[in-house]
Amino acid sequence: MGLLRRLYYDAFSSFYDPFVRLHSKDKQEGLRGFLVARAKVPEGGLILDLCTGTGAVALAFAKARKEASIVVGLDFSMGMLRRAKAKALSLGLCNVALVQATARALPFKPGTFHAVTCSHAFYELNALEMAGMLKEARRVLRPGGRLFVMEYETPKKPVLRVLFAIRMLTVGWKGLHTLKDELTCFSASFEGVTKETSPSGDSKLIIATKQYYSFGNR
Repeated sequence: MGLLRRLYYDAFSSFYDPFVRLHSKDKQEGLRGFLVARAKVPEGGLILDLCTGTGAVALAFAKARKEASIVVGLDFSMGMLRRAKAKALSLGLCNVALVQATARALPFKPGTFHAVTCSHAFYELNALEMAGMLKEARRVLRPGGRLFVMEYETPKKPVLRVLFAIRMLTVGWKGLHTLKDELTCFSASFEGVTKETSPSGDSKLIIATKQYYSFGNR
């Protein structure tokens, strides 16, 4: 992650939550609930939320799981993490930890987490960062653990479709290729990959499982 990009997100953190509220029309709250429900993390499980931003998804998991699970929110922007910390303190949540790092170099031991999540941030990464994130997510997941990546579906309306394509161009042509064949992209690092549509219909949830293997297999 470049310094200018980091500074941009540090500055944007001051306006991020109001910006989301202005544009989401409460869809984001429903999407977070959908993600938490689908994760089905076991009692006492460990959850890692990548590119956590101001912590919306991490805090949703923390509130739902109370003291039963530990949630780690990770982001490369300290500005975003400061906002997430303030929100966690205001909610009185004690089961949230916030870590500054990049998604392609996770500072955790192999097999640490039951679930790894990433909400509406995967396509903010370039192709190299995407591949690195998937490999790292697999590494830190326990056998049988799952990665949950939520992203916007390609819009059906022509104008929104063009704007979506422009957004994808910011990550390069390889990013567009990933969009067209995303399940194959995820399958390069995971064995069981499926895709679901959110109840709102405008987002998709890709679920990638790190399957159990006998001795001698990867």
